[in-house]
Amino acid sequence: MAAIDLDTLRRTVQHNCDVSDARHARDASICTYLLRMRAQYRWAHGRALADPLPGDEVGAWIEAQERRWARLAGKDYRPLPLGGPVDPFDIETANRRLAATGLAYAAGVGVGGKPSFLLAELDAAEAREGLRILRLGREHARDVAGAPAMTRSGYVFLRREQIRAMVWDELGLAGRRPAATPMARAAAAAGSGDALATLAEAQEELALLHELGEAAAGRLLGPGWEAHLAALAGTPAEHVLRAVRDLLADCLRVLPVLIGDRRPLHLHLYAARLEGPRRTLFARFEAAYRRWLADPGDWRPLHEAAAAGRAHWLATARGLLAEPASALASHLRGPAALAALRLPAPQPSAPPPPTSL
Repeated sequence: MAAIDLDTLRRTVQHNCDVSDARHARDASICTYLLRMRAQYRWAHGRALADPLPGDEVGAWIEAQERRWARLAGKDYRPLPLGGPVDPFDIETANRRLAATGLAYAAGVGVGGKPSFLLAELDAAEAREGLRILRLGREHARDVAGAPAMTRSGYVFLRREQIRAMVWDELGLAGRRPAATPMARAAAAAGSGDALATLAEAQEELALLHELGEAAAGRLLGPGWEAHLAALAGTPAEHVLRAVRDLLADCLRVLPVLIGDRRPLHLHLYAARLEGPRRTLFARFEAAYRRWLADPGDWRPLHEAAAAGRAHWLATARGLLAEPASALASHLRGPAALAALRLPAPQPSAPPPPTSL
């Protein structure tokens, strides 16, 4: 096998990232798009998280990227030069050939059908629940999607740069909001040391638990679920299906560990990250979290919420899987669709009638 030219490999992976961005990056909302592009500018220019970004320069860079994308949108993805051509989605072969380089490679298809590629330094590797866990450090080539973790083909990739940046941004938002928020509580629970490092480590553990839950959910649901997601890519129904599976994964792995080990810091972080459709759907957790805040020694409401969630989200997912994707595309849209799938908090029991004497 020929020697690997790491610079040529980096440029090839970045080309594939840029082609994917040219085709899909602007599918996101304008707010999400701009946030991702600012993060990509920071990475491309080696700016520290605390460095203020020059607005005019960022704007000019985005315009230049968009002009470049216009030339790339019709280009093909290139095979990876790894001692011979390797398909850019063949992560098993790619990582086997990279084994002696200290690098790792990730690829897959994410939200909206957007392909994603990554070349990064390998900080650590381990095996867990039949999966290979790769903890990634400095990133050498990446697209704008920025998922902090992903599971593909028996691998779990944990992107430490992305996790740290995500926590940094959320800490900044927490500092501008009222103190009584889950992220503010997480920051307080982190103590007086390096809060960013403490919270990033906790978030990395949450991300790993979630990906293990995703793998467990995949075994329960079978390949038909991924086929449904592919058929519904780019539709509101895709986001509903992803939210349902995310919640099933959390109730299979994340919440049982946090509750069983009694981890307040991680629980606050989980509550802070429960957003969008997942928050709407899992009203039972919101109620249990509030009850736990009122009595931190009583973890029973959270345990009951996780148990109810496991049963509810598995049944819900299997019910959705039984319907044709075309039917889901037509009715899984809008608030009414979420309301129909929601796991509400239990209603308090009515007080018994007064006893007559």
